[in-house]
Amino acid sequence: MALLTENNRQYYEGAQGFRGDGTTVSFTATFDTDLVFGAAEQTDVNYQRNNFKLYTSPNGIPGTWTEIVADYSVANNIITFDTAPTDGLFIVVQLRRLDGGQYGSTTQDKAYGSVVEQNYGSYAYTKLDDVINNFLIAYVGQDKLIPSVKRTDVIFHAKRAMQELSYDTLKAIKSQELNIPHNLSVLCIRIMLTTLTSIGLIIKALSILYYQQT
Repeated sequence: MALLTENNRQYYEGAQGFRGDGTTVSFTATFDTDLVFGAAEQTDVNYQRNNFKLYTSPNGIPGTWTEIVADYSVANNIITFDTAPTDGLFIVVQLRRLDGGQYGSTTQDKAYGSVVEQNYGSYAYTKLDDVINNFLIAYVGQDKLIPSVKRTDVIFHAKRAMQELSYDTLKAIKSQELNIPHNLSVLCIRIMLTTLTSIGLIIKALSILYYQQT
């Protein structure tokens, strides 16, 4: 599983902000999800490949954001503008999400997609595709345990392993509900786990979910 390196805004909102200074032309996105760039212009056929949208605002107030649809490029998560954004300009990169985010003012401007939601839980679980890739890198090749194997064969056995695990351990997630008394005494949580995936807090009708990895 991957170490969570994003801040709350990046993880939950799928957004990261920058400020122009009149001289800087390049800004680095630090999401755990890599930026996928096809084209800046909406009229370009490759524009739909973008897994994000860029917005700017002169003051950062809701309703003042406009999408940037030209004069920038992206490589290795570095956003480079053809000319430096003006001093004090608010810049936001928004990963595509189911509700489109809060920066686009029209349906066309919103960043609809599921990139943010697909990243949820990435710090707690390992994708099957990553397991397969790691296996091929570590064990397949010249002077390795397996000289040659088809990727489709590895996928088949990986899925069979998941089927076997699902009978016993794959869904073994331990949950525990604790009520904190009025004196706020310290509660002891039994150590019966290999990884702590989530902590939730409920205050009357308010429900707050915290994520943490140990």
